[in-house]
Amino acid sequence: MNRPSGTATWRKLSIIGGLLLLFALGSYLYLHGVISDRIDNGVRVTGTVVDRNDFRASRSTRESRLTIRYPVGDHTIEVKAMALAFGAPEVAKGDEVVVFYDRNSPERMATSSGYASEDFAMVLPRIVGVVGLCVAMVALVGYLMASR
Repeated sequence: MNRPSGTATWRKLSIIGGLLLLFALGSYLYLHGVISDRIDNGVRVTGTVVDRNDFRASRSTRESRLTIRYPVGDHTIEVKAMALAFGAPEVAKGDEVVVFYDRNSPERMATSSGYASEDFAMVLPRIVGVVGLCVAMVALVGYLMASR
């Protein structure tokens, strides 16, 4: 039976880790573009943070999921929003925020501070990036150990 060498297996695993990192970077850049486009071309209104749910992404980071209410025509919309990047400014319940919403789909919104209505998609680049980085690091250590 012809088994692949240990280094070949670790090389394949490092390629998988690299691809995950590239996917994370690509999805981050895509979402950043969507948010920038919404801010540049969207309708600007003032909204109010009506709810804030914090959850721990890790021991050192906390994510905020905001519910923002803003006017659209003669009615109001409530949308859940999350930040694309770590370190987004703290926003408290009751704070007013500037909201930019899509003319064709008013429930799609973004704030200039990086919060947007894509919700789970906003966290996806970070999750995939961390997994990709872990896989790449394990593969690198395994490759170095196997090539001794």
